[in-house]
Amino acid sequence: MLHIGRSLSAVFPSGLASATLLFVSLIGPETISSAWADARPQVVVVEKVFDFGTVSQGTVVKHDFTIRNGGDSDLVIQRVIPACGCTAATASSEPIVPGAERAVQVSFDTAGFSGEKYKTVRVNTNDVDNLSVVLALRGVVEPDVVVEPQSVMFEEVIRGSSEPAEEQVVTISLKEGAKVKVTGARAFSPHVTVKELERSAARAKFSVSIDPSAPLGELRDRMVIGVDGGKESTINVPIFAVVRGQLALQPPQLSFGVIEGSELITRSVKLVNRGASPVRVKEVRSANPAISTSVREIEAGKTFVVQVQLNPAQVKRDLRASVEVLTDSPDEPSLSLSIFGILPPPST
Repeated sequence: MLHIGRSLSAVFPSGLASATLLFVSLIGPETISSAWADARPQVVVVEKVFDFGTVSQGTVVKHDFTIRNGGDSDLVIQRVIPACGCTAATASSEPIVPGAERAVQVSFDTAGFSGEKYKTVRVNTNDVDNLSVVLALRGVVEPDVVVEPQSVMFEEVIRGSSEPAEEQVVTISLKEGAKVKVTGARAFSPHVTVKELERSAARAKFSVSIDPSAPLGELRDRMVIGVDGGKESTINVPIFAVVRGQLALQPPQLSFGVIEGSELITRSVKLVNRGASPVRVKEVRSANPAISTSVREIEAGKTFVVQVQLNPAQVKRDLRASVEVLTDSPDEPSLSLSIFGILPPPST
């Protein structure tokens, strides 16, 4: 019924309006109204996912997805929405007549991407039973430059340590036939040292180390690798380190568990100096009246035992306290030891 106008124009080429009125009068307006109400478009996607296989990084992948109208009314592509900025899509907004097809052109710029990728585009239509369909490009992007590891992590760096600085090696491998080369590498922080170990047409290696004079706390930086001949001129490798002081309490916190009975309870912690310079413990103290402390030197300037004594009779609630260790270290004049304990439930 959708093609009434076209059929009548073929029969009555000189008077389409008159022919239409004649046709309606013959079959009745109710029949025409019912036919138009039942006519609907139907979006049919021949192929929803296109596998582009394996491509080199920087390749722009392009594919035309075919949309067919399987209904009996005009299908309209109202909007095409890519999921991210790296993907583009275009399609005509002209109606697709029943039985006809239209291409939705989708492209994916793989610059800056590597590994398995799945990129989608949502197509909105006037098909009330299927208002939107998702088209996808999937495949593997093979980079010209592979960096291992992709980040450099130092779990612990001891400030002022006499030991040689820990080094980690970053390897840059170039894909065979790639028209790129590594030009060098550097870091921004003055406390991070990057040294070149090897460089050839196929591979480069750099060592990364943290200066033991770095300030205490977290150190965050990045290693910038220069690349010539590719779409990307640099590659960034995050660097993270935790710089700790040369003094360490082992364990770093002390638990008395369930506090029972009336006798004094004694626990011990070790204070270790991991630095090159000797230290002296000046005082160990606690503000909690239930806790008393003492210290004993095991190895001059290097190792100490801190003794913590608890009087259960003076503990009125679950124990949350601390012991402060005072030293003559200019970097760590004070260390805090957390103390925990719980009282048993009241008897019934």
